[in-house]
Amino acid sequence: MTRTIEVRQIGSVVVLDVGGRLVMGEVDEMRDTICRLLEAGSRSFVLNLSRVSYMDSAGLGQTIAAYTSVTRRGGRVVLLNPSKQTNQLLQIAKLVTVFDVYADESEALNALMKDAATAAPSS
Repeated sequence: MTRTIEVRQIGSVVVLDVGGRLVMGEVDEMRDTICRLLEAGSRSFVLNLSRVSYMDSAGLGQTIAAYTSVTRRGGRVVLLNPSKQTNQLLQIAKLVTVFDVYADESEALNALMKDAATAAPSS
């Protein structure tokens, strides 16, 4: 399966629909996409992993790097629908306590939009 990244904007939230394998040598596109979106001002991200067929340590590392880059800029990253294998990898690495993981896209979006609303300065 060829790796793909589709970008969708829903309100202030960017949804990255990632498909294929997130493995060594194939994670640069995700990093570059997130960096470009951060530079453009995006701060709320949903990483939809439902179509990721396999993730190795490089893919996990890039997911952590995305989290770090976004949170350092005051943003937030949540994960959506990781596969059983990806979820096991997150548990083994003890990252289930770091990432908020959602099974439903509307719940992930609502959580991020709620955060954005409370962070917005009042007039």
